[in-house]
Parts: sequence; C-alpha cells; structure tokens
Amino acid sequence: MNYRLGTKSRDVLNSLSVTDRFVLDQLGHIRVHNTKLYYMYRIHDRMKRGQPIKMSRKDRNVPSLHQRERVGGPQESQDGGPQSWFAVLAAWMTWFFWGGLLKGLGVLVPTLQVQFATSTWIIGWIVAMLTGSVGLSGIFAGPLGKRFGSGVVFIISGLLVSWGFMMTAFTLDSVQLALLQTLIAGPGLGFANVLSREAVGRCFSDNYATASAISQTGLSAAMLICAPVTQLFLDTYGWRGTLLLLGGSSMHLVVCGQLLHKILPPTKQRGAYDLLSSDETSDQRAAQGTEDHCGGRSARELGNECWQLARSAVQHLDCQLFCDVQFWLIFIWTIGTLFPFEMWYIYFISLAQSKGFSPTDAAVFVTYAGIGNVVLKIVHAPVVDRRIIKMRPMIVGSMVLSFASLVVTPWNNAYWSMALSACVFMACTAIFANLHDVLIKEVLGKDRMACAFGWVGIIFGAIRIAFGFFPGWIYDQTGSYDLAFLILAGLQPLGLIALLCLRYTETAPK
Repeated sequence: MNYRLGTKSRDVLNSLSVTDRFVLDQLGHIRVHNTKLYYMYRIHDRMKRGQPIKMSRKDRNVPSLHQRERVGGPQESQDGGPQSWFAVLAAWMTWFFWGGLLKGLGVLVPTLQVQFATSTWIIGWIVAMLTGSVGLSGIFAGPLGKRFGSGVVFIISGLLVSWGFMMTAFTLDSVQLALLQTLIAGPGLGFANVLSREAVGRCFSDNYATASAISQTGLSAAMLICAPVTQLFLDTYGWRGTLLLLGGSSMHLVVCGQLLHKILPPTKQRGAYDLLSSDETSDQRAAQGTEDHCGGRSARELGNECWQLARSAVQHLDCQLFCDVQFWLIFIWTIGTLFPFEMWYIYFISLAQSKGFSPTDAAVFVTYAGIGNVVLKIVHAPVVDRRIIKMRPMIVGSMVLSFASLVVTPWNNAYWSMALSACVFMACTAIFANLHDVLIKEVLGKDRMACAFGWVGIIFGAIRIAFGFFPGWIYDQTGSYDLAFLILAGLQPLGLIALLCLRYTETAPK
C-alpha cells in the first residue's frame, strides 16, 4: 500500500546524498510524494552499514521514477478504452489534412504554373519538397513530445500548418512558395503525423491494425472530398482564396492537440529527481558546480560535456536503428510502395488532363480512387487483426495489383480504364499505408516506433526532395507522363524483394 510522506520520512529523504537517491530511484522505490516507508528505512540502513541490498521479485517490477507519469494525472489509456479513440481522432484529422492539403496543391499545380510563369516540374518539385520536409522534421517529433508533451507539440504543429498555407496565399513567386511550404507548413505536418501515429500505437495493442486503418480513413476522406472541393474553391475564389481556406481549415489540428494532451501528458514533471549518469559521482557534480561559480572550465571538461551530449542525442534519437538490417529492409519496402503513391498523388490530376480529360473528370477519378481506398481500409484491418489472412501475403497480393495498375498507364485513354486503375491503385495503397505502421511495430517494437517513423521519414524525405521533380521533368521533355509512371511501377519489385528478405531475417536462426 502507498502512503503519503510524513515529516519524519521527508527528513530521511532529505538526508540522502545525490548518489543514494540515484540508487534508490534505479531500484524503483522513490515516487514523487509517495513511497513505501519501510522500504526506504531498510534500504537506507543497509546502505549505511555497507550491506547488499536484496530485492524481492515484486520489488523488481516496480517502475522507476522517470518511467512513471505525473502523480494524479491521466495515465496511458487502456487498449480500446474511451480515451484511446481521442488518439484515433487526432490521427484521423492529421491524415485528412495531410491528404487534403497535398491534393489541394496537386489541383493547383497547373494554375500555379501559369501564375508564376514557370515549368511544371518546378511546381511539382515544390509540392514534393513539402512532403520531404514532413519526413525530415519527423525525427524531432519523438524527443520534443517526450520533453514538452505530445499534445503541446501537436498544438504548435497545427498552428504552423495553418500559418504556412495562409501566408502562401500572399506569395509572389515560386521561391517564396517553396520557403513557406518547406520551412513552416512541412515541419508542422511532420510533427503531427509522427506523434499521432505513435499515440495510436501506444493506446492499442490487440486491435492496432483496425485502429490504424480507421485513423487512415482520413486520407481516403480527403481524396473523396478535397479534390472536388478545392476545384470548386479555385473556380469561385481563385488560387489565393483557395490557399486561405485550406490554411484556415487546418486549425482543427489545434483542437485535436488538446485532446492528445489529455491522454498523453508530459512525463517530466516538477519535483522529480534529476538522474545522474552511471559514471558520474556526487563528488564530480560538486566539483563541476564549484568550477561553474569560479567562471571557467577546462577543455577536457568541455569535451566530456560534448561527449555526454552526443551520447544523449544518440540515445534519444535511437541512432542504433541504422545498425539494424530489418530497419533498412523496411525502408526499402517503403520506397517501393509509398514513393509511387506520393508521386501519383501529386501528378495524377496533371496526368489525367494531359490525356485530354477535363479538370472536373480528373477530380472525379480521384473520388473513385478515394472510394476504393476507404473500402479496403475498412475491410482489410479486421481481417489482419483476426488472423484470417496474414499480413505479409496480403501485402504481396496488393503489390502485384498495384504494379499492374501502374504498368497499364500508357494505354489508359478511356474514361472507365482511368477510373478503374485509379481505384485499384489507391485500394492497394490503403493496405500499404496501414500495414507499414503495423509492420514497424511488429518488427521493431512499440518503444522504437516514434524514432523509426522519424528516421524513415527523414531519409524518405531526402529522396522526395531529390527525385520528386522527375515526373514533371519527364512531362516537360516528352509531353507525356507515361514513362514516369512506368518508372514508378518498376520500384514495386524492389519493395517485394525487401519484404521477402525481411521475412528471411525473422525466420533465420540467430
């Protein structure tokens, strides 16, 4: 049973040295304003007498101070509990605005090309740079969420997205457009995307595939709604008014950040003890404090501090993932599946118009694609959670269909064939996008999800920035997108090979 600390027990705590407090915290017996009194007396007496400290099996399971949440604050939600669905709602809104804003810019590509008197590949590259900055900034979402709380960072992310798009409405050239999208709106989307996906992963275990699929139906809803709505805004208010409306609507992310703050509060609280590193003693800390007051530090001590800072950065950013073969195989599979999806998402409207279809018909094709996307997301997740069909066979089948829908691009000149290929491709992408998160959690673990999302995003973002222009460049050179989409189809076999190698690393004897 836990008791509130009295005056005598507080005196005992105050009499402990910094090193003793570190040992007690590592053993998991000190809690903020709560403790087991007889444990504290017994451990303190044994430490004074130099006797070994013995722990029972029950004591070893007590979490340490830095692993616990704020006393009296909301704890991590149970699987499928009411508060867990706040995380799903936040993730749904993130995916909705991710897809809606990106598709809105895709609809605006031909108009922005004319307004800024530039080439198609430059505007397409700017949109790809936006998605690249989303990935490049995602790696910092995990450490920022642990330091300030996921909800606070999520609220700031919503403000960045909104301000970035509203300021874009006043740009005068493509350089200003690129700077605002990549430096303001992109990082906001990156932080929100990683933190919301991590929140869903922490709140759900048994039904994670279903919860993730429900949250990603926001992307499907964006395809159903945002393409025709953006075209309506463009026809009614012009491109500047359209960007203002897109930026204003993304303020909904701020409200979702407040919900996320209630279920995932910050873990570092006022009154908590600061832990010392294992190789640092209280005498060293006192000596450093004395030298700080004297106003100077030696070069060796500054070097040690830089080394400690580097070690802390490596630990918090989980740089050991780069030594994990499974992480790189997941990344290669991501390139083979999701990079063609993002290029399709940016350039499909322009592809349809280049084949002679009207802007309204192109928006309707995207609506058909959204229907296929949302249906497959709803259907496949319970099938995977209930083990009716295993995850990897479903991924392989989807990759085959996705490859076929891209290969037939040069022959897609009829209305029904364009609608069918768009529907099939986005239906397969629904499976990729959802099972990508499930695969990372299954292979790398829940505790490494945020850093894994961030590192995949940062490397993937660099590839988006480096190669996101090439479909538009090929169109400017050849007058057709057919070759570009055939190259995107060629990436699918690469992802399939990586998936098979990942399966081998899991089954091979160690």
